[in-house]
Amino acid sequence: MDTLFLGTNKVPSYPDGQVVELSYRNNVLKLTLKDYKEEIVTYSFLNIFQLSFENYLNEDIDEIRTFWEEREKEKICKISILSAWTGREMIHFSFFM
Repeated sequence: MDTLFLGTNKVPSYPDGQVVELSYRNNVLKLTLKDYKEEIVTYSFLNIFQLSFENYLNEDIDEIRTFWEEREKEKICKISILSAWTGREMIHFSFFM
């Protein structure tokens, strides 16, 4: 299932899940996650202006954090995915809503 994420709610936490794929093409970031039941979901994000990541393959997810802020009259959503093994950010990105 492919879901366009508009930043109006939180991305589910996916504890014990994994990042299966992360790709960025034509100004669209696609993030594919697999939960502990082996169910796979893909989220699409538009208007990305910041993206950073470390090795995320085979790392279990501890938590997915979603933050919102307003900068110069622009609404911004920030998403951080934390590793269950290290507690550090595996993936972080921001986009305009």
